[in-house]
Formats: sequence, structure tokens, C-alpha cells
Amino acid sequence: MTVQLDGLTLGGTISLGTGAFFSRMVVGNGTPGHATTAETCYVEGDTEIDGDLYQDGDHYIAAGKIAYLIDDNAAAWSVQESTNVYQRFITANAGELVQFHKEVHLGLSGTAGKLHVFPGTAAKGKTTLASTDNTGDTETQIVIAAQAGARTYTLTDHGASADIIVGVRSVSADGMFKDPETDTEAGFVTIDISGTEYEMPFYAKV
Repeated sequence: MTVQLDGLTLGGTISLGTGAFFSRMVVGNGTPGHATTAETCYVEGDTEIDGDLYQDGDHYIAAGKIAYLIDDNAAAWSVQESTNVYQRFITANAGELVQFHKEVHLGLSGTAGKLHVFPGTAAKGKTTLASTDNTGDTETQIVIAAQAGARTYTLTDHGASADIIVGVRSVSADGMFKDPETDTEAGFVTIDISGTEYEMPFYAKV
């Protein structure tokens, strides 16, 4: 049955199908690709909801993109489930990119967060960036200075877990922290390790 109306105003509930007579809703002249069975709804064109949307099933995007416009002045937003806040994932297929145009916080105060980065080869481990407690409630930043060209910095395998000592790139009173790329060494100390000689540079005190 087809009913054509110029307008319809109802003050109650519209029910499509009751009991054993289930139906579906089609808005527009398009061809449904998924909502083709009973108890489904197909809308050709845009759908605007000026309120909350409650969804009890999965959310699939067959084509295009999904964008959430978050108010910059909002206190916070999260992807969550009712019992395990912050325990769900935002995933992208191989070759795709997830972009965050501001800050990304992993974890929160009192709950540790980690960044896991996987290589391109399967079953070859991962690199994890984690944080330990600071002495005070302070922030530690890792800052990459301006580079004159494309750079790749490789952290070699030390053979065992170890602390890495990072020296400053300035001349100290005892001359220990000079830059070997730009400063001229005063001499070398020869060290013999298992029959192989190595030279370690030293610098004059300033």
C-alpha cells in the first residue's frame, strides 16, 4: 500500500508492524545496501539528530569518513564503555592514518599509560614508551631541536638493559662535555680490550 501526503502531523507514536507483521522504513528513492530486511531503516540523504543518540549495536562505516566535532571549551571527552572507561580502542586499517591535531594523553593521573609502536614485520616485537613517577607533580618533555635536514637516529642494542647517559652539548669547566663533532680533541687514550685497541678522545680543561 502506498500513501501520498503533502504533510502529516501526529501527536503520538508511529509503529511500523506489530506482532508477527514486522516492517521497515525507507526514506527517499535510493536503493538500500544493508537495510533490506525487516525491522530496518534506510534514509537517502543526510540525517540530523538534534539530541542524544543511543546505540545498542555496532557502528559500521562502509565508505567516507566519520567526524566528531568536539567543542574546544568542553571539559573532556572520551571513547568508553559503561564499566571500563578508557579501555576501548581507536583502530585504523593498514596504510591509514589517525590524526590528532592537539595533545594526546595516554593514561591519567594515578593510571599509567603506554605508547606501543609495532614494526612492519609481524611477530617482531614492539617499542614501548612509558613513564615512571617524577619526584614532584611535574612534566618532563622530550624536545627535538630544529634539524638542518632529514635525520634518522638509531639506538643500538647494548646487549642488556642499561641506563643511557645523555651529556649536554656545551663546554663545562672540566672539559668533559665538549662536542666531538665540532671541538678538537687534545689527545687520545688507548684502551686494549681482548687484544683490540680502541682510542678514546679527551679534551683540554678550559
